[in-house]
Amino acid sequence: DTTGLTFHGDSLVRCTIENEVSRLRVSTAAHHEIVLELPDLHDAHDVLVFESAYYVVSTGRNRVIKLGLTGALERVYEFPGMDDAWHLNCLAVLNQRVVVTAFGRFEAHRGYKNQSLNGGFLMDLESGAQLWSGLSQPHTPFADGDRLLICDSETKRLLAKTADGQVRATSFEGYPRGIAVSGGLIYVGLSCSRNLDTSAFSANAVIVALDRETIEPSHSIELPFREVYAVVPIPE
Repeated sequence: DTTGLTFHGDSLVRCTIENEVSRLRVSTAAHHEIVLELPDLHDAHDVLVFESAYYVVSTGRNRVIKLGLTGALERVYEFPGMDDAWHLNCLAVLNQRVVVTAFGRFEAHRGYKNQSLNGGFLMDLESGAQLWSGLSQPHTPFADGDRLLICDSETKRLLAKTADGQVRATSFEGYPRGIAVSGGLIYVGLSCSRNLDTSAFSANAVIVALDRETIEPSHSIELPFREVYAVVPIPE
């Protein structure tokens, strides 16, 4: 039920969708949980903690919500089109700016259906400027030093873009979503897709480990379920 996962200090922060109700959950190391139900949070698709605020993606409302750490609403970033027109999804911080991925600029509800190939992008949340365009169902932007990683999920690839604009791609059989880096490895979640042909893929989701330098697969770990949304290292 988790569609967004991060740590803030000793707390685990999650977005969940249960019976079509989206919630923000903050669980502390002392096993205390705060649950926030937000009227504008529909089809939650990611959460980020940055500069003493929660940023939560409300995909179903085509917006990103900013909350104070007490849960007080601070700002709503709303984008054109009907509900879920752009399919906003994953958040990250690049160069001290909050960024978000989207499947494309559409007007109609779920207008991206069968129209998302090369239409997706990564954008600066505050200015709306596109930072990387021509993507296909992008997820999980991740800054790895001076290199930017992103899951180009529809083409089933991990893309790595260097500071000089060179792009390197690694292809998979599954639907990539979720990136973590630990030591000399990059971990990528691969799911059985609901929309693409992944029949050649495993019956279950896997985490694939790739060499951090070559971006070539090293080994994989099969999981007892079909989809991965996020991969996050546990803080020491």
